[in-house]
Formats: sequence, C-alpha cells, structure tokens
Amino acid sequence: MKTTSAVFTALFSISALSAQTIVGTQPMNRNAVLEQFGGMYCVYCPHGHLLADQIRQEHPGIALIYYHAGNYAIPQAGAPDLRTNDGDIISGATGLTGYPAGTVNRHVFPGLEQGQPGTTALGRGDWVEAVENILTLPAPVNIGAQAHIDVASRTLDLYLELYFTANSNSTNRLHIALLQNHILSPQAGGGQGDQYPQYNVFRDMLNGPWGEVLYNTTAGHFESRNYSFVLPESIRDVPLDLANTELVIFVTKDQQEVLNGLVAKPGFTVEQDDDVELLSVKTDPVICGGWVYPRALIRNDGNNPLGHVDIRFGLIGGPEQQLPVNLASPLATYEKAFVDLPPLPVPPGDGSNRKVWLSVDMPNGAPDYTPEDNVDTAAFSNAKATINDYLKIEVRTDEYGYELYWEIADDSGAIIASGGNEQIAGTGGGLQIAVPSDPGAYEPNSYYTRYVTLPAEGCYTLRLVDDFGDGICCEYGFGFVRVKDPDGKLVAYANKFSKSYEVPFEYTSVITASHEPVPAGFDWSIAPNPARIASGTRILVKNPGAAPLTITLLDAGGSVILRRKEASLAGGNQYLNLPAEGLSPGLYLVKLETGRNVFFKKLLLLE
Repeated sequence: MKTTSAVFTALFSISALSAQTIVGTQPMNRNAVLEQFGGMYCVYCPHGHLLADQIRQEHPGIALIYYHAGNYAIPQAGAPDLRTNDGDIISGATGLTGYPAGTVNRHVFPGLEQGQPGTTALGRGDWVEAVENILTLPAPVNIGAQAHIDVASRTLDLYLELYFTANSNSTNRLHIALLQNHILSPQAGGGQGDQYPQYNVFRDMLNGPWGEVLYNTTAGHFESRNYSFVLPESIRDVPLDLANTELVIFVTKDQQEVLNGLVAKPGFTVEQDDDVELLSVKTDPVICGGWVYPRALIRNDGNNPLGHVDIRFGLIGGPEQQLPVNLASPLATYEKAFVDLPPLPVPPGDGSNRKVWLSVDMPNGAPDYTPEDNVDTAAFSNAKATINDYLKIEVRTDEYGYELYWEIADDSGAIIASGGNEQIAGTGGGLQIAVPSDPGAYEPNSYYTRYVTLPAEGCYTLRLVDDFGDGICCEYGFGFVRVKDPDGKLVAYANKFSKSYEVPFEYTSVITASHEPVPAGFDWSIAPNPARIASGTRILVKNPGAAPLTITLLDAGGSVILRRKEASLAGGNQYLNLPAEGLSPGLYLVKLETGRNVFFKKLLLLE
C-alpha cells in the first residue's frame, strides 16, 4: 500500500507558440535517462552507482533515477524502506533478471538485453554503450522546466513547456518523477555501515506510474503546463527532505520509449532571510606530519544569497582561530559549498581521541536564524610512527586475490614498494575489470611477504585498491595487508574497506608521545651518535625551566637496560652522561620523560 503521495491540485495548459519562453524550438538530440534498479542488500549495486556517476561526469545533464525494487530492497529491522508502488510497477515492465539492472531511455538494444530478447533491462556493463547510442538519436520533442518549492507549505510549483520539432504519431505521455538525494542507509558492498548515502532515489511519480497522455504531438506544436503539488512529510516513514529533492521530467511513446528528458532542480522559498547551516566538518581520520587540515561543508538555509560567514575553529583544548569567509560565488537557498580552512598545528602526543571543533555564524553579517545547527566536530588520530627504516609487508589474500593491489608511497607520491594486480594500480577500485591472469595478480587465500627500506625520514602511505569494491575481509576470507618493523611492531594495517583505503605512517628518528604541550624552547640531542661502547655518550637537554626528568635505555627488543632519574634540572643546557660499558654493539632506543611528555631517539653503539 502506498502510504503517502503528493497531492495533485492544479493543471493549466495552452497551445500558443507565442507563449514559448524556456523551451528551445530547434531540433536536438535526445538526452539520456538511465533508470537503475537495485536495493540496499545488493552487493553489486555500489558498482552500479559508481558507473552511473561516471557516465554523468562524462555526459553532464543526463538523468539518473534509482528505483529500490525487488528482494534486495526489502528493508531489514531499522533500515529505511525506499521502495515505492510505482517503482515496483516500472521495474516489472523491464524484463530484468538480476541486480543491478538498468534501462536507458527504455529502449530495446538487440543483443544487449539482460533478459529475454525485446526487453529493455541491461546489465551494468552495457550502460555506457547504451547511453552513447541514445545521445546520437534525434528527439522529436524538446522540454523546458522551472520548479519552485515553498518550504513552509511544502508546495511544489512546476512550469513546463513542450515543443515538438517532428511528428510523433504514437501515443505520447508526460512523466514527472520526484527524486531525493543523500538518504543514509545500509548498503551491502558499500563499506560504510548504515551511513551509505543513496542518491537519485525515486520517491514518487507525481502524475502516476505511466504519466499523462499528450494529445497533440505534431511538428510545431507548443504547449505549456502548470502544476502544483503538496509534498508529504514522509514516504513509507522515510522523511522527504525538500532540500535534497529534484525532478526528472520525460516524455515517452507507447508507455515505453523515452523520447527526451531532463533534470529540474527546484528553487526554494524559506521562512528566514539569513541562515547558514554547518552540515559537517571533515579532516583526514589519521594525520602525519603534525598538521590537521579542517574542511567545512556549509549550506545556505536562508532566502538571501549567502556571500559571507564567520568561522571559528580549533583543536579541542587548544587556542581558537577566527576566519571571516567571503564566498567567491554566493550560495542560493539550499546550495552547498566546501570551505577549506588553514591547517592547525597538532602538538606531539599519542594521538588518540583528538578532535577539531568548528562553528559558523553571522551569515551575511546578520545573526543566524537557527544557531543550533552551527557547530560540529571531527575526530582524528596521529599516524603510527617507527624509528626503523627496514619494514616487512605481509599480505594475506581472500578468495579473490587477483582483485588486490597495494603500494607504499612517500609524501610526494613516489611509490617505494608495491604488489598485486598491476592492471588496477591506477584505478580507484570498484571497476571490476581484473582477471586472475593480470600481471602481478595474487593467488586466492595465499600469504606473501615483502621487505622495503624507506629512503628517508618522513610521512608514508599504505594504499590498497580492491577491484570488486568489497575489500579483502571478511565475506570471502580474512585477508589483510600489514606493515611491521623488525621487532614485530605493527606500523600500518588494513583489511576492511570498500574500493580503496589509505593509512599513513611516519618514519622518524624521534618518536614523541605527549599528553601536554611541550615547553617552548625544549629540545634534546645525543652526541656522539654513533658512540663507542668504551666511552659511552652524553645527552644534551635544552630546557628553559626546571623540570624532573627520567632517561631510559632500551635494547632493540624493548627491554630496559638502565634507567636514570633526575629529580630536577635547572634551566639552560644540561649534559647527562650515558655509560655503555658491557653492552653489545647494535641499535638502542633512548627514552626521555619530562612531566607527561615522552620522547624517543635512536642510539647506535659501536665496538
């Protein structure tokens, strides 16, 4: 049962060519309308979403409609119900035999049918060819559209113009589809839990599943139509967020072939004039190099174009930064924009539970109408660090080892080491083009090891690509890629992801673990280093103020060799002797603790 539907309230049409204002009268080719069919529990559907987005990037302006239909769309407990009665009817007419499926202008492409000959459903591998074909066909009808939503009354006013550039002798119908973007839901194969954003979701066919008959379809005929719809608060208990709605309007012949179509994004009228909303603040979840780069996503929720906003931001517990932002292009109502903020220095520390906070205010210099939606935070952590330049890479594949590629790159992007399927190295994953015979491809359920020497201190990134888009754990085996130092310490690890994954780590001679700011001017060094066992070495501590201090010497395995405590050090330069008699040649670790700050340096002892 359809629980809610838009209410059709008015229709007016004329046929005077002189009234034409927004539709073109010159013949043109068809626009493509790609209708997809799938659901939240279809593991291949995220790849369909990726392909559809890539097609639209190649051909801006094509229309995408995503129907949640079939067994994979039946919601489990707690999941939103994105199905519709109209969607089920339309899906049933395609002849599809699997998911995801798609139709392109509901055209029959002989030899490409997913199901029986003469049906319109296509497998996702044929969508590109079908769209390219449709874009070369002439369109007998041109369409123009203007849409506007009054948010307070939830009223959608739609003005359409149709102009026939050629005779269309079959029965033609006009269709008005209501779509919604950015609905968060579970998605098998999506790698984002229950926070997968669904786009182009079909919510209702505002004038019925098969549209309305157009009675005059001869060349030169023009008509305009006015509609008014009251949009519901929700459909199947899923909120209909007006800010994320759009329309697809198209004309068919014989309830089948789409002759032309377009996407209409509505304008909006809201109650308030000046209102900015902070939709999110983002940072890299793991940072390397001591800096965090915040990025804010803001939206204009007011009637006035948004050209200015004040932003305050900082690390929780740290100083506040203030930044007045003048947008290069003012935002219309419900239009969004990213704002990249200056980087923030991150004090050394263990890196856990760190957060950036951000607040927006004073849209266009006026008090914000709804300040309760103006603040957000983003958590991040410091990358793991190692003092060893010689690392071991361990790879365990799942049942589809040939779908994996990995690499380690420095902060300039230069690849230091790599392994796996070379064919997918330059992709973002999820393309499903890999085969077991590709160069470098791994065997299924196998274990591999590699060793790499890092050329210099700095930040590095372990990057993984999965060609299928489901990572390497855990539905088809328990795969992983991990990087370890010679002592077995884990430096980087990855297994659960979707198409690709990146995790940074740092190679440094100094590892700092800190829970409080380092005193200004503090520094320390070991000299000589390397040092002779017979003579030992000295530690120079530069500290502007008195502080207790502990020095610990550890061997390469982490065992404590000696510990020296100093109750207090005076300000200025202080030298502390570190004896080495009786020790074996090799690499050692010197740990220095002052207050709640912990520092490490390597020490090499020679005969």
